Amino acid sequence: FDIPPMSSNPEYRNAATTPTSKEVGTYCSFGSSTYAAWDSNVNYFVGDKVSHAGRDWNCLFDNSGSEPTSGNSNWADIGAGGGPFIPSDVGGIISINGGLVRVTAYHHAFSVSGIVVKALNSLIQAIARSWSITKGAFTASNGYPRCVTFFKQRLVFANTKSQPNTVWFSRVGASNNFLETTDDGDAFSIAPASDRSDDISYLVQTSGGVAVLTGGSEFFVRSDGAIGPTTVNIDDHTFYGAFSLFRPVRVGNEVLFAQRGGMRMRALSYRYEVDGLVSPDVSVSASHIPEDHAAYYEGAYQQEPYSVVWVRMGDGTLSCLTINRDQEVLAWSRHNFNGGTVVSLLSLPTLIGFDRVFLLVKRGANTYLEVMDVSSTLDFESSVVPSNGLITLPSQYASVNKSDMAIYQVTDGKMVEIVGDATPTGFDLKTTEYDTMTLIVGVRINGLVSLLPPELAQAPTTSKDGKISIKKIIPTVYKSLGLVVNGRKVDDMLFKDNILDAQKPCNRRIEINETGWTDVMDFNLTVEHNYPFPLHLQAVEMRIEMNEK
Repeated sequence: FDIPPMSSNPEYRNAATTPTSKEVGTYCSFGSSTYAAWDSNVNYFVGDKVSHAGRDWNCLFDNSGSEPTSGNSNWADIGAGGGPFIPSDVGGIISINGGLVRVTAYHHAFSVSGIVVKALNSLIQAIARSWSITKGAFTASNGYPRCVTFFKQRLVFANTKSQPNTVWFSRVGASNNFLETTDDGDAFSIAPASDRSDDISYLVQTSGGVAVLTGGSEFFVRSDGAIGPTTVNIDDHTFYGAFSLFRPVRVGNEVLFAQRGGMRMRALSYRYEVDGLVSPDVSVSASHIPEDHAAYYEGAYQQEPYSVVWVRMGDGTLSCLTINRDQEVLAWSRHNFNGGTVVSLLSLPTLIGFDRVFLLVKRGANTYLEVMDVSSTLDFESSVVPSNGLITLPSQYASVNKSDMAIYQVTDGKMVEIVGDATPTGFDLKTTEYDTMTLIVGVRINGLVSLLPPELAQAPTTSKDGKISIKKIIPTVYKSLGLVVNGRKVDDMLFKDNILDAQKPCNRRIEINETGWTDVMDFNLTVEHNYPFPLHLQAVEMRIEMNEK
């Protein structure tokens, strides 16, 4: 830093000193006398130093009228002939005579020098305890910031060990300058004026200001005009608290964060109609997911191609939030990895516009870097080439049960599943037909969609107490193969298809006849898929009859 963020605790030195220059940018030196003599009528505070009886003394406890002696526990003897300056003053800011000087050199205990960064009003001597030195806020003893963001050309820090609820803003356009003055474009620091003193967990840039997420509430740093030292305000807006282990995820104009405890997901955004922050619950329809899978722990937003937020759960599985506010889509689903546990995840954009999601997945004793590809139809997918009708699996499949695996081939857009007998090292295809061909091998993905009973409410009655008969189930699929509805495999063959040919994923609207009556609350409709083929289920229509008895 040119000028680092400063501590909120200036040190007032008990000795007189005189500056030699007052104009901005000029070199200024300070000469000082010895410490002021002890005065029985003065209140002394921890850290004050005085001269008495030919010795220098350091105040250990706040006191007044307590004479420094070797037997007085309020004072410590620090020798004789000492001055107010120490080597660690270099880099600090001296506030004197209405101006500021950054210390650049220590000469001895009675002299330092530096550069004037804010003009002084005069060059008169400053009496003891009328001037101060402020040290940097980021040190090994004070700690370093846990939170960082940018806001309108300002670098923003927050939460050190010694100042866990302070926010520092840099000068506009100068992220290495944290000199605090009252000028509009200069740096400033601020802390919430609240009855809660929770540590700041995250800083989030929004269109109206900076959202400050703590363990107990959500604050908003903003201004009615341009944000600056004299116009900035910080107010608490909502009181949910952020889960410190889940880093917020930006989705469009919203920021998703896990509520304190990690059992709810909220979407924080600035609303002009309320002139503040709101944080509605976006997990209310899927509260069982964090309850059953040990809370939300890590998230990554995959904007393209489907606008989804992938979330690592506490037990190492994934959940997925499909979110599209324009289309009013908000849907959750669960994903596991057949014994593998997700350690971490990350989403990165690509040159072709799609986002790629990278996962660290622990499988057995090893951890693998994997890519989540929308074109993959198997988990843990790899390419293999048979030899003499035998497939030798790579070593990463050593801990995978071969009965959970599948093999397929794609030729001219057509897909065929290949069946082979398990061997100690892989599979025996019983034919050399596929030798030298590239096949895809991986772990089956067991997809399941279970639909809720239909509700045809007509005031003042409800259909939930009635009987229902499903006459037709009509799923609509896009580029799909291998659909199973209520345990029955749907025929993928069209009238024009050759029964001996491999099938190409197709777009279809399928009609499935059903019979029988059941209670509405016993309604069961499941769509399953565990073939190594793609499935895109766009809609499920039903033709039903209902009766009150």
